[in-house]
Amino acid sequence: MIRLIWPCIFHVLWAIACRQTPLLAESRLIHAEKSLGVIPDRDPKTHITVSPDGKRFAWILRGKWRLTPVIDREPQPDVDWIVDGTISFSADSRHFIYRTRESRGTRMVMDGKPQPLYPAIGDWACSRVGGRLAYTAQRDSDWVAVVDGVESKPYPLLHLGDVAAVPGPVAYVAVLAASQRVVVNHEPGPEFQRVADVRIGPGGRIAYRALRDGKWRVVVDGAEGGPFDDVDVPAFSPDGRRVGYLAHRGDVSLYVVNGKEMLASGFRAAALVGADQVHLACTDQSTGRPRLLIDGKPIHEFDAVHCVIFSPDGRRFAAICRRGTQLLVIVDESISGNFDEIDPASLAFSADGKHLGFLGHRGAKSILVLDGTESRSYDEVILGERVFFDGDAVHFVARREKQYFQVRIQIAN
Repeated sequence: MIRLIWPCIFHVLWAIACRQTPLLAESRLIHAEKSLGVIPDRDPKTHITVSPDGKRFAWILRGKWRLTPVIDREPQPDVDWIVDGTISFSADSRHFIYRTRESRGTRMVMDGKPQPLYPAIGDWACSRVGGRLAYTAQRDSDWVAVVDGVESKPYPLLHLGDVAAVPGPVAYVAVLAASQRVVVNHEPGPEFQRVADVRIGPGGRIAYRALRDGKWRVVVDGAEGGPFDDVDVPAFSPDGRRVGYLAHRGDVSLYVVNGKEMLASGFRAAALVGADQVHLACTDQSTGRPRLLIDGKPIHEFDAVHCVIFSPDGRRFAAICRRGTQLLVIVDESISGNFDEIDPASLAFSADGKHLGFLGHRGAKSILVLDGTESRSYDEVILGERVFFDGDAVHFVARREKQYFQVRIQIAN
């Protein structure tokens, strides 16, 4: 009898322990689908691209000899080839950009306007607002940075860093014979062994990782922090006044904000909010299973913690975790979801922090989850990287069998 009762008790306790509560007060989702039809001549080697706000889309049609870019269902002039088979949108969704290749060379095309032809083009970037385009291009045996149509002085090799809207700065990395340096608005900075992850913050502040004498540091507006054995990508606070980054010194992990170091063992994410607030998400494995900690407070134990984000105001957090073979999302200490896969890049809060969305996959079906409520299932969901909230609505492109749809989901509480 004892042998029969104990497994029953065990399963009851396990069910209670695994009980899931909604992410938020569950909302009603109102779907509106506009058919885009079948795209019969789409090049199967290319991608359908959706703008960050989810409202615009692009694909590439294959003709007998040439390719036709299509933006918002409007065909553009034919080209010989589109590099990487991808049309991109700017961060503000207002501009589209792609790189073409033809017999005489390669060129950038922005909003349908061809840029000058070069033998080769390296990396490129568009400002987050304002449609400012910058890229690196080969000129004879050297490379130049082309910013607003103006070429920089030539360097042996260049890597583009970041681009701010006019009149903000443009930063790129010049690779010299035995060193590298960051060049801002064509003015070179100090030399290092290596430079990486250049970021331009609010107000035009510049931060990047730099290696010298085998040690890493973060350089912010010319001032060096460190040295450390390793440093992560620097991030600015929303007002641009503070810069934070993860650093390692030996076996010790630190989170550094404006030069102030704090312990950050098991670091996962950080939020810099207000004048001086710092929120840290870490994992602790001292109990044998990863336990999520928010500002040192234990939340839950899981078999794995995959990614953590904070809302823009830093008051809320969300994490993708694994329990057994299933993936789920935890937000504000509540657990929801039961998926085979969750796209970590899709996880996002709305700008006001009131809504949370992510893309989950269950078998061969893709499902958008908004405020704990699942959308209709589709064979494919195409987002502009992450879930983007336009007030209480989300836009994206989806496919059901061979039919594509432009979808709008309104959250009705």
